[in-house]
Amino acid sequence: MSAGTTIKSISKSLVLSIPYAREKYYQREFYKRSPSCKGIYKSFKQAAVNSPSDKLVGYDHRVISEFYREHIDEMNPADYPVLFWLSRLLPESQLVFELGGSVGVGYYGFRRYLPFPPQLRWVICEVPDAVRVGREIAQERGESRLAFTDQRQVDDDPDIYVSFGALQYIEDSFAQIIGELRAKPAHILLNRVPLSERDPFITLQNSGCWFSPYKVDNKSQFIRSIEALGYELVDKWEMTRPNIFLEQQEDGVPKYHGMYFRLK
Repeated sequence: MSAGTTIKSISKSLVLSIPYAREKYYQREFYKRSPSCKGIYKSFKQAAVNSPSDKLVGYDHRVISEFYREHIDEMNPADYPVLFWLSRLLPESQLVFELGGSVGVGYYGFRRYLPFPPQLRWVICEVPDAVRVGREIAQERGESRLAFTDQRQVDDDPDIYVSFGALQYIEDSFAQIIGELRAKPAHILLNRVPLSERDPFITLQNSGCWFSPYKVDNKSQFIRSIEALGYELVDKWEMTRPNIFLEQQEDGVPKYHGMYFRLK
């Protein structure tokens, strides 16, 4: 370790030992790093109030949906385990319901690698601006099997219920969302879900151009809540995600998880 690095490390330790200076340091780091998370809040509303006044808050903005339009045919490398399970589940399925999903990034990305059966329909539940842009893109591409809605319950019951990197932006618990459905889907496929070993907490995320309330559940509680609905955990995996959690102790820093649940 160089002398310069040692001095910098000592200076940082000194700053972090002074409450006022520590808060200023983390606030500066939070605003300049993305994605990063800071703070603990009682609700999404409280987290949103603490967002910078000159930034967008949440995902219901057309400019954010247009950002995802530019990446619509790119599959997230972290979703390869999902690709494995979809290859086995899709041939016998009629309807996939995706909670989150933006303007169809997952659908278009998976379709590049998987032969979707002719009977398959894919419905994405999103915020209103993403619904509007997603429908525009689907119409431009002549995509008749993909639909968008801002409702969590659709007319037909899904065979597969999926969510990839969206649950942390939804304040309601996932078990509550599934429990309120008219009929339980046979399969649940989740990915990029931040979970930790500590009590659940809500924080605020800096995504660069926008800020969002961000939820982290307790891993064991999350799994048990879904199993209590009559599901069995068939598979699980972890992944590394570029998200800095400022102020968190080691046991509070979440890891990102994927899971496949099957109805018993």
